[in-house]
Amino acid sequence: LFLRISQAGGSTMSKAGAAAKGLKKVERPSTFSVDCHIPFDDQVLEADILDEFAGFLKENIKRNGKRNNLTGFLDVQRQNANIVVKVEPGHSFSKKYLKYLSKKFLNRNEMRELFRVISSNKTTYELRYFKIDKGTEEEES
Repeated sequence: LFLRISQAGGSTMSKAGAAAKGLKKVERPSTFSVDCHIPFDDQVLEADILDEFAGFLKENIKRNGKRNNLTGFLDVQRQNANIVVKVEPGHSFSKKYLKYLSKKFLNRNEMRELFRVISSNKTTYELRYFKIDKGTEEEES
């Protein structure tokens, strides 16, 4: 067996040691989310639009090149002002694909000019307003 000492002083088992012991790595479902709290708090996006967004994701996420093939693969839910996509263990899902579909939804609802989709951390995108500088033009006398 190989043992490795971590910097914190605790001991951890290497992969070879874990395999020899018969321990299995527990896979957890992957969770991705689109945080819409900024436009939701400003009442630009309402609850029915967020429900429509969750439905759009359910209808348009493709698995093996086919739509509406999500049984046992992933689940899309709306939790307050967040859209949460839970992917079952053993399946892969690209966060960038979630961004692509979010932009597609915004385009269809003519809101793409208002919002941009920004990654806020490893598993979350956030809808934010575009920053528009209001130019202050001074009048010449």
